[in-house]
Amino acid sequence: MPRFLHVGLIGLLMAALAACGGTATQPPAGTAAPTSAATAEATLAETPTEGAGASPTFVLPSFQLPHNATELEALLPDTLGGVKLQKFSWTGPDFVNQNSQNTELNAFLQSLGKSLSDISAAAAFSSTFDNSMFAFRVTGVDHSVLISEFQKAQNTGLTTPIPWTPATIGGKSVLQAPGNTTGETIYLYGVADLIFEVTTTDPAVAAEALGKLP
Repeated sequence: MPRFLHVGLIGLLMAALAACGGTATQPPAGTAAPTSAATAEATLAETPTEGAGASPTFVLPSFQLPHNATELEALLPDTLGGVKLQKFSWTGPDFVNQNSQNTELNAFLQSLGKSLSDISAAAAFSSTFDNSMFAFRVTGVDHSVLISEFQKAQNTGLTTPIPWTPATIGGKSVLQAPGNTTGETIYLYGVADLIFEVTTTDPAVAAEALGKLP
């Protein structure tokens, strides 16, 4: 995935980890600020239980995930394999945490005649992080162009290009390639001005995920 996409998506996942595990990170501008790690530790609530020697119950602080591109989130499924997915999204400058000086991102957008206001992204993942989905849109840019740029960026610096192979999964024409984890496969699919990335170790989940996309 292009490095500027990783900036945003890693930020999204860090926010999600904070929400699930109580370890706070700085969210993108325009979203609710989580409790800092130090404050979170200090404000964990101890609920006494009856009986001598009983262990206290700790309540983790709450966190508000960003939902700035709800129309894009709605394109991602709510469940996979019977498991509810966490979903969240960003738009424009918030996608790169207002890092509008990102050289790679600016060059990419300029090559398309676009700006930060034209981009949006959404993510969905299971609580165990074994299944994940990402959606990325550049308004008005055909998905074939986005996929081509995606592949170029993925191969930057590699001596051997990533072995993307065409396949039909879940009724969709996709490109697939091995992921970074043993047994993990990445599926890339595009439609209109959108590209979707599905990552999973389970072919049945991949077929379900892609089958639920537009």
